[in-house]
Amino acid sequence: MEQDKNYLEAGLPVTPGIKRELGIAATWAKVLAIISLAGSLISFAQVLKLGQNFFSQLISLAISIVLFIFLIRFGMKTKDALQHEDDAKLADGFTDLKTYFQVYGILMIIVISLVVLVAVFVGAVASTRL
Repeated sequence: MEQDKNYLEAGLPVTPGIKRELGIAATWAKVLAIISLAGSLISFAQVLKLGQNFFSQLISLAISIVLFIFLIRFGMKTKDALQHEDDAKLADGFTDLKTYFQVYGILMIIVISLVVLVAVFVGAVASTRL
């Protein structure tokens, strides 16, 4: 128990294995952020070409850009922190990852809430027509 307390006071050690795994995670974060943004841009370009669902695609693109920013920042800061052994930059990278998940979580709560509201509304309308 005393040894655990010392680890907490001294900080979490970043072993070579942890560095390797963080480096891999940072690389994948950057790859996925770029793929996600590219997919959103392609989808938005198709909407502009066809002229349909412009507003919803614009919102989707804005959300993708916000998520892209936090995920790419996590990847870049984490890689840089591991190369230069910079604890402050590593903490900044994890803060960006935390923000990414917070934004994503809030968006999922909003989407699920809207789906539930639509289902209740459709159920109410359907029950009044019977």
